[in-house]
Amino acid sequence: MTITTPPKLSVARRLLLSCAALAVGTVLALVLAEVVLRVFHLAPTNGVFTVTEKEFRRVPGMYGPGQDLIENHLRALPHHVTIDSLGYRGADFPREKPAHEVRVLFLGDSFVYGDLVDNEKTLPAQLETMLQSRCSNVRVINGGLHGTTVMDQIKLARRALTLKPDFVLLMFYENDVNDIAQSGVWGQLAANRAAKSRFPLSFLYPILRRTALWNVALVSVMVHKSRSRQEVFVHDVAPINATEAQNRLRAIYLDTLREFRAEMQAASIPMLLLTFPADQTLFQGSQADWLIPEAQRLGIATLDGREPLVASKLSVKDLYLLPYDRHASPAGYRIMAQFLAEHLPQYLPQLNHCSTAATAHNQ
Repeated sequence: MTITTPPKLSVARRLLLSCAALAVGTVLALVLAEVVLRVFHLAPTNGVFTVTEKEFRRVPGMYGPGQDLIENHLRALPHHVTIDSLGYRGADFPREKPAHEVRVLFLGDSFVYGDLVDNEKTLPAQLETMLQSRCSNVRVINGGLHGTTVMDQIKLARRALTLKPDFVLLMFYENDVNDIAQSGVWGQLAANRAAKSRFPLSFLYPILRRTALWNVALVSVMVHKSRSRQEVFVHDVAPINATEAQNRLRAIYLDTLREFRAEMQAASIPMLLLTFPADQTLFQGSQADWLIPEAQRLGIATLDGREPLVASKLSVKDLYLLPYDRHASPAGYRIMAQFLAEHLPQYLPQLNHCSTAATAHNQ
């Protein structure tokens, strides 16, 4: 009796079957990981996303329009976020400015955006509420964008000129100089928009951004960047080289600030620079101390935000989201908003006459 043996699989076919098995196994593992993350609430399934290439050409803001969610990438601090139809955080407002409305464009990083606090607790929102108590036709536009510094914020201001702001309020946080060398946010956002616009990500992205796996990866990247920025901010190594590097970065910051002022002057828009201290330096010498006299020499009005926070007599744990995060707390933003509301009328005369203008308009 002749015994026949099955033909041997070709090398190419064995390789193909191995790849198929690996692909199936990978998909099953990802599905299982997604289920575990969702069932045990180990990762968020949504998060605020930035504009696509098409939206970037249509709206002045940098966040995808029309978002409304509870963001909980830090489980201890869930917070409500809405993004309006123009790509800014907060309530919707018309692109065309109504007659007699006073618009303040508030620019800065995540401290202006209001990371980890509800919409109405952000600094721009609290400032608008306080200004509206004396001037009902004031709007404060939240132009905050995570990780940005003055080199990005001047670009945000240019994009917002179509909204006809009457005033630009620019906030400096103490890591803004180091971020010039560290972040490259504008280029990263451009690369992100390009990737989201190309197939297959253009098709998959709306699905992926609602998965726990995608969001846990984003949170991991964000935490890594945050730690890297804090290490650069807190530690000084090689003092001589660090000083030389700091001086170069400060020169870049001031050159851009000078350009910023010139462009706003050309558009007849006054501006004010506000410094916001870090919790580590609130009761010490601030890294913003060098900037205030330099900005004043450029003819830019400045306010030292350390003054009201120290004068409040509150602890850093009250003023910031410690121990969970180093961003300001709603109380810290409220104190800063009160400080700004008291001082803005001397820089923005419309706030002293807006009630009369509003009454005339209503008649």
